[in-house]
Amino acid sequence: MRIMYVLSILIALSLHCQNNSTKSDMPFPVSNPEEQNINAGVLAQLDSAILDNNYGDVHSVLVVRNGHLVFEKYYKEYDRNRKHHIYSISKTFTSALIGIAIDQGKIKGVNERMLDFFPEYNTILNNDSLKKAITLHHLLAMTAGFESEDSLGSSDDYVEYMLNRPVAFEPGKVWSYSSGSSCLLSGIIKNRTGMSAEDYAKKYLFTPLGITDWYWAKGPHDLTNTAGGLDLRPLDMALFGQLYLQNGEWKGKQIVSKEWIDESVKVHVAFSKEDRSYGYHLWQFLPTSAVAQLLEKNDVFFASGAAEQKIYIIPHLKCVVVMTGDRAKVKEILLKVIPAIKN
Repeated sequence: MRIMYVLSILIALSLHCQNNSTKSDMPFPVSNPEEQNINAGVLAQLDSAILDNNYGDVHSVLVVRNGHLVFEKYYKEYDRNRKHHIYSISKTFTSALIGIAIDQGKIKGVNERMLDFFPEYNTILNNDSLKKAITLHHLLAMTAGFESEDSLGSSDDYVEYMLNRPVAFEPGKVWSYSSGSSCLLSGIIKNRTGMSAEDYAKKYLFTPLGITDWYWAKGPHDLTNTAGGLDLRPLDMALFGQLYLQNGEWKGKQIVSKEWIDESVKVHVAFSKEDRSYGYHLWQFLPTSAVAQLLEKNDVFFASGAAEQKIYIIPHLKCVVVMTGDRAKVKEILLKVIPAIKN
């Protein structure tokens, strides 16, 4: 038994050090899981189960604890330097950009009305009292109340399309997942900063964090696709998660204000879907969820993209977990990782 335990530890130690681990742009110090009070044997068993396809099509799993990278594993044809399409995790990056713009005074606050951001659109359809009541807060929390936006992708102006949509519900009353609301945020950033969301991210988010390799798709009129167009390395996804874990501070510089982090991770919608609540373009687990039941404190929040891309942040455990894949069983993986983390 002693030999098997030692072997499991040695295997786990090798998992967080890939062949290219000496790359100079490594944002985290690399650590033995046990040094950060994580059961290395559990991680080794998890890796073996993923290799046996027990969790579906997993592309990467990364665990950061106490600011140290303790587990970094890639599967199939993926590796550290290959970017992954992160789908709607792009929305959470956009929420951070809105926070930065507020911090800089470019935006007055979340109570600014949607229509005030777009004076260039002189004629707006369905411009009733409900539409006039929509604020930035409603766009971030996805409670603007728009009718179906099924034709958004085929429109030749995402902002105009959304501004013209009928409003079916009183703003703030009904949660409905809305990529169109996220596209409006792209227009807001462009109008208030004079920069595209991508350029603004490069200057005030990516460069300060040391992120140098990304792709961000554009829509009509070169509008940055803030609803889901971003490709990033999983390692840089973990870096973004660590920024939120550290209340917006990175290497002595406040990139996003703590006040914005606190506001954006707050529960603004008590129930969104399944076992989740919703903040400002990110999610939380309901207290009754299987994940929350494993935690001493239910303070976990996360960014989520289609096909189960995830950045989980667990503040009281000082931990960030990143997963990418194609509809992999990521929640089941998280339920294995959490018990391995010792307080």
